[in-house]
Amino acid sequence: MIGYADELVSHDEPFQDLIYAVLGHYLVVQDLQTANRIYNQVKPLQINVVTLAGEVLGHTGFIRGGTNHRNQSDFVGRQEQLQALVTEIDKLKQGIDLRHTQMAQKELDIQRTKIDIEAQSAEIKKMEEELANLKVELGKMTFEEASLQETHHKQLTERQHLLGEVSQLGQNLELQAMGADDLTSRRQQLGQIANQLSEEIKNQEQHVAGVSARLQEINVLVAKWQSDHESLRREMESIAGQIRETSDLIRMRTEETDRARKEILELHTVNEEYHQRIEELKEKREALQAELTALEEQQYQTNTQVGEQEKAIRSERGKLDELAESVHKIELRVSELKLRLENLKSRMRDEFEYTLQRGPVDETFNAQETGKRIEEMREKIKEVGPVNLLSLKEYEQEKERMEFLQVQRDDLIKARKNLTETIDIINATARQKFMETFEQVQQNFSQVFSKFFEGGRASLALQETADPLEAEIEIFATPGGKKMSAITLLSGGEKSLTAISLLFAIYLHKPSPFCIFDEVDAPLDDRNVQRFTNALKEFSRNTQFLVVTHNKMTMRAADQLYGITMEEKGVSKVVSVKFDSNQNGNAAG
Repeated sequence: MIGYADELVSHDEPFQDLIYAVLGHYLVVQDLQTANRIYNQVKPLQINVVTLAGEVLGHTGFIRGGTNHRNQSDFVGRQEQLQALVTEIDKLKQGIDLRHTQMAQKELDIQRTKIDIEAQSAEIKKMEEELANLKVELGKMTFEEASLQETHHKQLTERQHLLGEVSQLGQNLELQAMGADDLTSRRQQLGQIANQLSEEIKNQEQHVAGVSARLQEINVLVAKWQSDHESLRREMESIAGQIRETSDLIRMRTEETDRARKEILELHTVNEEYHQRIEELKEKREALQAELTALEEQQYQTNTQVGEQEKAIRSERGKLDELAESVHKIELRVSELKLRLENLKSRMRDEFEYTLQRGPVDETFNAQETGKRIEEMREKIKEVGPVNLLSLKEYEQEKERMEFLQVQRDDLIKARKNLTETIDIINATARQKFMETFEQVQQNFSQVFSKFFEGGRASLALQETADPLEAEIEIFATPGGKKMSAITLLSGGEKSLTAISLLFAIYLHKPSPFCIFDEVDAPLDDRNVQRFTNALKEFSRNTQFLVVTHNKMTMRAADQLYGITMEEKGVSKVVSVKFDSNQNGNAAG
């Protein structure tokens, strides 16, 4: 095995994702035999196997033949890459159009927001002017009230003085008879003046009461306008914050659009280079086609010559067969003589303990002395004694023991084979179940993460190893508006939400009746705590969650609350509170 195709291609860093999308699922091996051997292992991973000769074994079951002609293989590969690049360009264009539409919508929203802000600003300015006028009128009313109170006080004093004079005149009238008519007239005049003053005092008191009521109404109206002014001010601050966030989002979208345009321009440049390369390959193909036609003509002539030579060879082959038959007869004769020679050697070795050797005849050989030596050796054999007859029985016992051990060995080999097959079946089933579960959890993880982080993306990936059961799982998470190269760069709250997203993704694949969280909301801010509690409410339809927390927002979202307190040192006490749906809803509001 050579390696994955995307790792064997030299490219620039901006094209990493594009190269992986085109070549990431192709594994390059030396030959077709190696491809057939590893095909079944990589097929569940949806990986295509490619040989150096150009044969392709697809994970869907198709097989494409190859050729040793390198230019043709390069041409096909370039066409596939070109098609993939065109598809990627179309996708990028669609993404750019979508982003332009989103930007236009955002601009319309901004314009509407600006119009609303201007209208609200005009209304606030109008309200401020009315508030200033009311304050001026309130000052006038206050001054007028003070003046009336002072006049009323003076008139009361004057009335008391006149009443005193009237009383004094009455006494004088009783004591003195003289000047009665003058005093009576004076008394009547003073009485009329007193009545007039009483009427004026009543009128002033009514006017003061009206002014006080009007002043009360003005105070209520001023308080209302002040409350409305404060509410509008907070709303303006909120809208201004939304405008800033929208401006930042537009700026980010604009930067992404610029980058996408640059990538499209680069892809267009690569596309033009591929077109030029295709034209060159077409010219080379035409030249090679002409050479192939010439070679076919030459091959036809060569075949004609070969046919004539084969006729001559068949004639010579007949003669050769006759010679071979003669040689075979001679070889049979030689074999027969060799067999007789071996029998003689065996007999000499068994009876006379002498090994015959081919060589010249020894002229000093004495047959009589040799006969005497043979007799002496036979006597010595007799002196040795009889052969051990128990050796045959021992041999049978050892043979029986050997056969028993052989049967045991065969049983162990068979059992080992069965265990190996069972383990392979279990591993295959486990890999299949693992990959199915992994795909489902990966989809759930991406969906749950996007709910926690608007515009965020997350995925799970297995390390590229032969066995997925032993591969490590990598987590890729990018919150909305950020570009992270590693999960270690996330903040504590983002890491916690990512872990919760993965937990809920596993839960969606295989729900459980109970789930316990121990202060998982500690690193979260209020906004993320609200998202977390919303997710708990959504999943609590089928699962009962036990949450250990110190966060008030999480406590407020609970159905039942258990508190641990220590009224006395060393003595813990459990206090529980159960919320009904109405109270919980009011508390949440």
